[in-house]
Amino acid sequence: MQYRSWLDTWLSRDHSGSYQAHGPQDGDVITGCATSYTPEEVQIFTRSLRRHHDGPAVLIVNEDAPIIEYLRDHSIDAFIVPRSKRSDVHIVTRRFAYLLSMLELKRDWGRVFTCDVRDVMFQASPFSLPVEHELEVYQEREIGTLAEHSASKKWTRRAYGADAFARIKDQPALCGGAMLGTRAALARLVRAMLNLNLIPRSAVASAFGADQAALNLAVHDGLVEAKVVANHERVSTIGAHLDALTITRDDRLVRPDGFMPPVIHQFDRDPDLTAAVERQTGLPFVTQLDQKHSPLAIWYDRRRRSLQLRLPELR
Repeated sequence: MQYRSWLDTWLSRDHSGSYQAHGPQDGDVITGCATSYTPEEVQIFTRSLRRHHDGPAVLIVNEDAPIIEYLRDHSIDAFIVPRSKRSDVHIVTRRFAYLLSMLELKRDWGRVFTCDVRDVMFQASPFSLPVEHELEVYQEREIGTLAEHSASKKWTRRAYGADAFARIKDQPALCGGAMLGTRAALARLVRAMLNLNLIPRSAVASAFGADQAALNLAVHDGLVEAKVVANHERVSTIGAHLDALTITRDDRLVRPDGFMPPVIHQFDRDPDLTAAVERQTGLPFVTQLDQKHSPLAIWYDRRRRSLQLRLPELR
């Protein structure tokens, strides 16, 4: 599906009937996208969330009875979205359109923390540290710039061209997997990201990495004002730098100086960290990420998307 037509159609619809309230409605909000996930795949996220956060929480999910019932049992709201097809805009982009619809719908929300779900664990509430800015975004890793981050460099150049990338190449690489802000500030950022992705060809805007490219350009090119927070502060994104955190006797993940980041992202990049998360939460880490499509289907999809990126097309 063409990105522009999909986005226009989605944002023009009334989604008030898609929101199911299961828990508290007052206070700071935590949200994430869990489409196609099973209850077992979200249990580390949801159980650690509820251990440290008693305020509103909502997951974006498909209309599957088991996951909706699971969220109800844990007092977590559900925002129901259609099940995707293989030809649809990639979920890394669609999730921000879903988030924007929620932010426009829930205009009484105050501060909102949104993040990935499958590979996130809470050691404390993300709101346990002072929030001093309307909008926070987080570095993907603690060293290097966009020019030295091969994936972000590739995605940004592909989407917006070499000149746009040159303007921001000396800035830190930002992670699309976590953001915090007031409802209004977060909505401005998400809308800017979605609109930026109207610039590249639809196959690029619809592909993996488009969200990261849009976030880096929106913030570093000055389209949206945001505080860039260093890695391993409020959010710790593990990535490839596995020595940034150590494991304590009680299985907390802390920096060498003893500081414990409230949110651990990408813990599954290392088996020792994953094991510590499992011991801390008392839950197994379950993922079906590599099992949902056959190897042949994955190969075909990659070839199809690669071809799309190389062909001229109408929007």
